[in-house]
Amino acid sequence: MSTFQEPPLVSHKLADEVLGQAASGDLDRREAASVLVGLALYDAEHLFVERWCCRIANESHDPRLVATAWLCLSRVAQRFGCLETESVMLVRQLAQRRDLDDQVFSTLDDVTLFLAEDSNPSVQDHDL
Repeated sequence: MSTFQEPPLVSHKLADEVLGQAASGDLDRREAASVLVGLALYDAEHLFVERWCCRIANESHDPRLVATAWLCLSRVAQRFGCLETESVMLVRQLAQRRDLDDQVFSTLDDVTLFLAEDSNPSVQDHDL
């Protein structure tokens, strides 16, 4: 049985290194997932986090890492009340993949809920 470890917030430089390696398949999924989750939970620059989530979801060949990136997009939507249009479209596309963990299929609903609850006018442009 594994124990829970709080994912750390790492610098953008280290995140770029680790996630760049993960996107190309040259890094252990667990390390990349820890960095990505730490960014989604704690980083103040939502576009930096969001863009890494999208890149990992688009480029990784590991379905579990893709699912982690998908969940992290949901967390970004919850924390900041916004996502770029491309990210919303990606969340919808990922919802169609059946090779991802069944536990993440509520992500589309979560993103829709978090963005609809925000009164920020830029969110309305996402046509949820």
